Amino acid sequence: MLSFSRQILKFATSKWLIIAISLLVVGCNTTSKTETTTTNTETAEKTQPTTAGSEKTEQPGDKTAVELPGEKTDSKELSAKVLMRPDFIGRVKMAYMSAKEIPALAQKLFCYCGCDYTDEHTSLLDCYTCDHSVDCDYCKGEIMMAFKMNRKGASVAEIQKAIDLNWGPHYPFYEQPSDAIKKYWKKRLWAPGAGPTKFEHPNETKPIIDPFTGTSDSKSKPMSKKGDCCGGKKKSKESK
Repeated sequence: MLSFSRQILKFATSKWLIIAISLLVVGCNTTSKTETTTTNTETAEKTQPTTAGSEKTEQPGDKTAVELPGEKTDSKELSAKVLMRPDFIGRVKMAYMSAKEIPALAQKLFCYCGCDYTDEHTSLLDCYTCDHSVDCDYCKGEIMMAFKMNRKGASVAEIQKAIDLNWGPHYPFYEQPSDAIKKYWKKRLWAPGAGPTKFEHPNETKPIIDPFTGTSDSKSKPMSKKGDCCGGKKKSKESK
C-alpha cells in the first residue's frame, strides 16, 4: 500500500513538472514574438520616407541643384573661394556670408554692375572671390535677393528672372555687350536666347528694388560711391 502511494505521488509530481515546463516554454515564445514585433515596428518607422508636414533639415543650395553646362557644382569647393575678412561688417558681411552659403547658385547668376568688362567677371560668384563687392550696391543687392529667394524655395529660373529684370535695365554696356553676358543670355533658364528680352532693355529711370529693405529707388547707381566702379568706368571703356 505504501509503495502504491509513493507511485501516485511520483506521478503527480511529474505531471505538475511537465505542466510548469510547458507554461514556461509558452511564456518564452510569447515574449520572443512581442520583442520581434516591436523591433519590426521600430525598423519600419525608421525606414519610412519623410512625409509632408514632418520635420526636415534643409541644406543651403537644396533649391539650386540644376546644373548648367560647363559649370562647377561642388559647393564646398566654390564656397572655399568666397572671400571673408574680419573687417567685414553690416551689409558687406551679410552679402559675403550669403555668397558663401549659395556659391553654386551665385555661379548661375550674372552681375549687372559692368564687372564683366572691367574685371573680366563671368558670374556673380566672381564678385565675391575678391573684394569687388565691398563697395558695389549691385553685387550686394543681387546676392541678397538670390539668398532670400532660395530660402523661400524659388527655382534657379525664378531667381535669374527676378535679378535680370531688376538690374538688367541698368547694365551699363548694353550697346556693346561682353562675351560673358552673351553666354549668360544663351544658357539662362528662364529666357534663353541671343539677347535680352524687351523688359531688360536699357531704362535708367526704372526703380531698383533694394533686397535689404524691400524698397525701390529710381536713383540707385551701380556703386555706392558714384564713379568708383564698373558703371562709373563706362566712359573710359567707350573711349578706348
